[in-house]
Amino acid sequence: MCVLCNTQWRKEAPLLIAQGTPMDIWEWTEARLNAVLAEIRSTLEQKRNEVKQLSDEVDQEADRQLGEKLGGKRFDEGILRDARTEIRRPIWQSRGGNRLYRELKQLEAGLKPRIEAAEAMLLDITHQKDRAERKIHDQRVEALIESALGPEETE
Repeated sequence: MCVLCNTQWRKEAPLLIAQGTPMDIWEWTEARLNAVLAEIRSTLEQKRNEVKQLSDEVDQEADRQLGEKLGGKRFDEGILRDARTEIRRPIWQSRGGNRLYRELKQLEAGLKPRIEAAEAMLLDITHQKDRAERKIHDQRVEALIESALGPEETE
């Protein structure tokens, strides 16, 4: 647990208890990490949707222009695909497609380490909680055995 998280949790814990939603530090950290991950994923999804929407619009325009330029003539699919690409490229560039795609890739590259770190922390929290629960369980079992056998017999 980092010092900043611990400090922030100590500030918020009394408020959470007063509101009737007490959280130990592991629960609080897990909730924070999940919120951060959701925000990051939402940001990425928005940018991906922008790129997809522009791509769909450009595809429609390229198909329209290709249809006009063909004038009803038929060609091999490979030739049509290459012609469509030649028509699509300047449309994509003129509408800012390269810039938008570059922004998406930069965003993905910048957020990937954060996502990986947050997911690793969540996994660590799960392990920490499991260890804490096992320790509590072991203490309860020891207390139960001691109460059943008496303190002298357990030593």
